[in-house]
Amino acid sequence: MSDADLKFGILFAGSNPDLGEPALALERDTRLVLLLDDLGYDCAWFSENYIGNFYSTDTAKLPASRIGEKTRGIMLGTFLSALHYRHPSALADRIREIASRHGPEIELSVASQISPAGAKVAGSLGLPLLSLCATAPGDFNALAISWAIYERNSGKNPVERSQWSLAGPVHIAETREQAFGNVRYGLENWIGNFRDVKAPPFAPADTANAAKALVESGQAVIGTADDAILQIERLLEQSGGFGAFLQLAHNWANWDETKKSYQLFSRYVAPAFQISDSKNLTS
Repeated sequence: MSDADLKFGILFAGSNPDLGEPALALERDTRLVLLLDDLGYDCAWFSENYIGNFYSTDTAKLPASRIGEKTRGIMLGTFLSALHYRHPSALADRIREIASRHGPEIELSVASQISPAGAKVAGSLGLPLLSLCATAPGDFNALAISWAIYERNSGKNPVERSQWSLAGPVHIAETREQAFGNVRYGLENWIGNFRDVKAPPFAPADTANAAKALVESGQAVIGTADDAILQIERLLEQSGGFGAFLQLAHNWANWDETKKSYQLFSRYVAPAFQISDSKNLTS
């Protein structure tokens, strides 16, 4: 386990099709990142294909660069999935291409899922590792293996676990009943999008009781701050330690309840993992 403060952030796997136009998705996500910046969150990661369903042009530069012009302290980054590339050299070329457009102010990382490809490439290229679906059963069980692959392929000794981020979906409220009520707003559409458009790690078979199924399987937190703390502790124990926990961006709840969830997390969850007194997220 690391003796450093755990960092917290958000991961945008893709734009929200429910909002229709890409501009609306970017506007909402910009507001969310600015809120997290004000609350003291550490980082926001965007998929290289953040709006790839709408545009075929410079999809990675758009959110990170535009939002970065408005933020104060939150780190912005772009992650690439090794599963999208047939050979590591193609991924390396893509990384160099993005880096040349972004400049040094935008971080880059490689996302890993159950396949060991992401961890292997990230280690060999000396880039941070991002476990994209860390709370999905298959990925959760493979966390220690993913780190071992990353460590083995890295040229650094020792390899800092601060270079590893784990992501999973969270929505919290003051009570579990309220949280479950909040996610009726958009959970069904979100699951449909994962099933039809993206890889299905978060698409439960029991769609009639999707929220309950996601919670009982450990894939998501829908509950209170205490539930979020238990989930992060569970990930720390399973993985052996990591540097940052990223909330997977979603629109399960309306805007007001979504904001409140991130505020509650910053007030009650993050401080539980701050070993030093030098930094605390605030509301």
